[in-house]
Amino acid sequence: MQEIKRNTRFTRNKTEDMEKGRIKTQIISDLSFSRVPPQARELEEAVLGSILIERDAMGEIADILKPDAFYVLAHKTIFEFCLELFKSSKPIDMLSVMEALRAESKLEEVGGAFYLSELTNKVGSSANIEYHSRIIIQKYMQREVIRIANDAIRDAYEDTVDVFDLTDNVALSFMTIEELKGTNIKSLSQIKNKIKRELFENKPLAKLFKLGFNNLDFLSKTFNIIGGYQGTGKTAFVMSASANLAKQNWRVGIMSAEMSEMMLGSRAIQSDCSISSKRILTSNVSEYEKKQIIETPDKEEDKLIFVDESTELNHRNILTKIKTFVQRFKVDIVFIDYMQLVDVQEKGVLDVKGNEKLSNRLQTIAKKLDICIVGLSQLARGQNDERPNSNSLRNGGLEQAASDIFILYDENWKKNNGVQWNDIPSEIRGKIEVIYAKGRYSEVSSSFLFFNKPRQTMHDWNDRDNEDIMAEMEQQQPAKQNFDIF
Repeated sequence: MQEIKRNTRFTRNKTEDMEKGRIKTQIISDLSFSRVPPQARELEEAVLGSILIERDAMGEIADILKPDAFYVLAHKTIFEFCLELFKSSKPIDMLSVMEALRAESKLEEVGGAFYLSELTNKVGSSANIEYHSRIIIQKYMQREVIRIANDAIRDAYEDTVDVFDLTDNVALSFMTIEELKGTNIKSLSQIKNKIKRELFENKPLAKLFKLGFNNLDFLSKTFNIIGGYQGTGKTAFVMSASANLAKQNWRVGIMSAEMSEMMLGSRAIQSDCSISSKRILTSNVSEYEKKQIIETPDKEEDKLIFVDESTELNHRNILTKIKTFVQRFKVDIVFIDYMQLVDVQEKGVLDVKGNEKLSNRLQTIAKKLDICIVGLSQLARGQNDERPNSNSLRNGGLEQAASDIFILYDENWKKNNGVQWNDIPSEIRGKIEVIYAKGRYSEVSSSFLFFNKPRQTMHDWNDRDNEDIMAEMEQQQPAKQNFDIF
């Protein structure tokens, strides 16, 4: 009797497993194969025919269509060759395309000269080529949605797939689809009239983010870079700028790939109390200091600063994280600390190319979300004796899409290295030069900041006197002799 029960239980479990497998297979099968993928074969033929009969037709859709948008493989190949001719400023007609295909042994693959001739017979003019092209793009977008959804379903059933990577990849894929909507081309006259109308109605065309020192600012819809060698105060710059921006009611996001949220929080307390963040983290503080920390009142601006301790930033999830900042916390500006800790490795892609791709993506999402993105960047080692410029950014490639690049530079770093804060001459103590290495929207010139190392804050150089005197007074107190900089 006992044996029968075991067999019954085994049969039931096996049946359930088989049923689950059948349902899983059926779901994917139904989604993938039961329907013909969205396509517009006739419109693809019409568009290609228009390109072959009218020399200016390609110029109307070169910014709209891409080869992958064509469902028919032969059409994709023909369009690729037409696009190459267009980029080379060569004439596009049936004969030139036929010769280009023949030279690459592709003519027979697309149906031969007869098929090219048939394409030209299917259309009378290119009058509707833009309209037809946008429908082709829409069909391609539909196919991409189906593909992404099917891949997501398949991967979701796999226990070995990390669910966070899965959701990041899906989100990034759908963002890529958004970019297929095509360009919104307007005449210069329309653009100027729109600007005049916005000015008349007192509507700003872009947000201006004043960082709070030396008239430094950034615009919305831009990706920018703050560069510097180690120890020049890049994180202090971010923390001080974030506080200044929050005082103006801007909402700030900080993606910290270098420091944990507790490290950044202790840095913020250090700026309030001049107590080493390292000692705060290790509870190596006196009772007096502990009381001082606890009794320091909360700042209203701190409620507008949001921190994501992103320890595993990569080219796939960084855009998703930025979108989360904007959608959930309504941030206006995002700081990334720092860019070299973002994993840009893709199969077959060098770091420089990966950085170029990353900076382009960040510029695109900044424009799309109407925010400002600022990436912190290390400078290449071995150049500390040279005055840095935009080419000094480590690994290269990041500067390509950046609108503005500011570099923090301490020309006295060797002279001051290892010297106690109070022993450094006041005329150079904490003096950091801001080099405008690239200024698409800012004047390319230099200015100076005061990096208060005991407080880990940044200020205008002309505001250093009060800050410096306060730091000296605090350092002279017996309970605060040790100013380790974390």
